[in-house]
Amino acid sequence: TLSKRLETAQKKLPANTPHCEKWLQASLLMSFEKSEPSLQQHLPKLGIFRGGSFENVLLAITEIPEAQWHTLRETLETNGLMQVENLEGVTVPYLKFHPTLTAILWQKLSSQEQQVLTDRYCQGYYELSRLLYDEDSKNPLTAHAIEPREIPNLLHAMHSSIARERNWAEAFVDKIKSREELRFIEDMSKTYFRILSYQIDRESWFKVPIGIDPEPDA
Repeated sequence: TLSKRLETAQKKLPANTPHCEKWLQASLLMSFEKSEPSLQQHLPKLGIFRGGSFENVLLAITEIPEAQWHTLRETLETNGLMQVENLEGVTVPYLKFHPTLTAILWQKLSSQEQQVLTDRYCQGYYELSRLLYDEDSKNPLTAHAIEPREIPNLLHAMHSSIARERNWAEAFVDKIKSREELRFIEDMSKTYFRILSYQIDRESWFKVPIGIDPEPDA
């Protein structure tokens, strides 16, 4: 029955999962386990992102094939796990994930898979920081539209690069610090501390039921 399946899924959650989130996370876990094997292979890669990502950045980092990504994106949208935002002046959509999605997905990757993906993530966001630095003088409106949504990822990638002692980590920091220092650093700091304390604004998430096929109790 559905209730028994939910109970079983809840037992697979980490012990520190907040009680108010257990049903939702169990539902997400069930949806994942019911998905196609090809989707199960690629879906956990989204767990590296903080809140979401622009689609081109996401695909470059995850290396999900186009055919699988088309199906995966449609599945996430249909099940209310992802919002698509089209911004004026930006040709690529921003993909916003459900607040509880990425934490569950990250646990599905092995330690080695997490390491490889984190390396690509750090490199990808270092390159984005360089692009934003250059674009600020050429297309400031575009750069300023991208920045607020990618700040959580830029910060996380920057600190991960420092921890991994990448030879370009210092340049990464310089690019971030140079972005309109007074305004940008203040905003980044606020966001970074929200990430550290895991204070996610779930009230801003749109209310769409999770896509689970109900089964009548036996």
